[in-house]
Amino acid sequence: MHLLRKGNKVALVTGSLSGIGLGIAHSLASRGYNIILNGFASDEEIKKTVNDFKTKYPTTEPFYVFADLTKPADCKKIVE
Repeated sequence: MHLLRKGNKVALVTGSLSGIGLGIAHSLASRGYNIILNGFASDEEIKKTVNDFKTKYPTTEPFYVFADLTKPADCKKIVE
């Protein structure tokens, strides 16, 4: 999966596994953005959320990246 193909809109939404971040991610996906999800949850919850996006927005590509954004190395990892 290559989210950055020419012309694709991509949004990294931190805290996107619940609450306001999840709402923002849904809003962007409904507008055709490929979503990079980020946040803390169980593996089961992460899989459920990714699958939910795949079902609701079949023309987009949701992708989860674990990163603790309080750590500089993880911040670098999330954009690579």
